[in-house]
Amino acid sequence: MSKRSGNLNELLDVYLTRLQAGDAAPDDLLEQSSQEAESLRPLLAVASKARQALYPRAPDADFARNSELRLLKRLRARRSEALRAKADRSRPRFWSMRAVPALVSLLLVTALLLGMIGVVRVSAASLPGDGLYPLKRGLEETRLALTFDASGDAQLLSEYSDERLREIEALTTAERIEDINAAVEEYVVTIDRLVEASQDITSTEGSAYSEGVQEKLGHHIEVLQGVQAKVPPQAQAAIQRAIERSLQQSKKKLEQQQENEEDQESKREEQEERREEREQERNLRHAEQIARKHDASPDEVLAIFEGICERDWKCVRDHYRDDKGK
Repeated sequence: MSKRSGNLNELLDVYLTRLQAGDAAPDDLLEQSSQEAESLRPLLAVASKARQALYPRAPDADFARNSELRLLKRLRARRSEALRAKADRSRPRFWSMRAVPALVSLLLVTALLLGMIGVVRVSAASLPGDGLYPLKRGLEETRLALTFDASGDAQLLSEYSDERLREIEALTTAERIEDINAAVEEYVVTIDRLVEASQDITSTEGSAYSEGVQEKLGHHIEVLQGVQAKVPPQAQAAIQRAIERSLQQSKKKLEQQQENEEDQESKREEQEERREEREQERNLRHAEQIARKHDASPDEVLAIFEGICERDWKCVRDHYRDDKGK
C-alpha cells in the first residue's frame, strides 16, 4: 500500500467518525483537505446518505407536539366512527337474530295453516267413521273451549246438535248403517250437554232460550222419526234411543222452564214485598216529621195520608197548613 493511500484511508476513517457523530457536514470536512477532496467527496457523499438512512434527523419540538395532538384527535375521531358503525351493525344484527327465527316460524305456521285449511274444509263434511271425523270434533271442542259464558256454550251446542242430526241423516242416505250407532251416541251426548248448558243461563234471555231448545228438540224428534222409517231394523233401535233421549230432554226442559217461571214469580213477589216495606218505612218517616211539626200523632197523619189525601203527601202538608191558618 502506498503512503498516499494509507493517509487517505486514515483521513476517511476520521471523517466517517465525525460524520457519524454529527460533528461536521461533508462539505466542511472536504474544505479541511483540499488535496484529497476529489478522492474523498464521493466516499463522504455515500457515507452521509447512509448515515441519514440509518439515523434520520429528529423532528423539532413544535413538529413533534403538533403531530401528537393531530394523532390523538384522529384516534378519537376514528374511535367515534367505529362506535357508530358498531351500533349501526348491531341493530340490524340484533333484529335479524330475532327476526330470522320468527320469520322462519311464521313461514312454517303459514304453510301449515294453508295446508290445514283444505283439511279443515274437508273434515267439516266428514261423518262418524271417516278418518277426518276426529279432527272435526276436535275443532268443535276447541271453539267450545274459547267461549266465555253459558250463553256462548249453549249457542254452539245448539249448532252442534243440528250437525249431529245431519250426520245421522247423511249416514242413512249413504246406507252406512254400521256407523249409525256411533252417530247416535254423538247426538245423545250433544243434546245432553245442550240442555245442561241452557240450565246455566239464569237471565231473562235464559227463559227464551229454554223455549228455543225445547222447540229444537221437538223438531229433532220429527226428523228422527222420519229417519227411523228409512233405516233397516238393526239400526231402528239406535234411532229409537235418540228419539227417547230427545223426549226425555224435552220433558226435562219443560219442567225446568216451569220451575224457572215459578222461581221468577216468587222472586217478583219477594221484590214487591221488599218494595212495599221500604215504602211503608218511608211513609212512616214522613208522618213522624209532619206529626212533630204540627203537634199530632204519626197515626193521625197516616190516616189522613191514606184517607182523604189518597196517599199524597203534598195534600197532607196543605191540610195541616190550612188547619193552622184557621
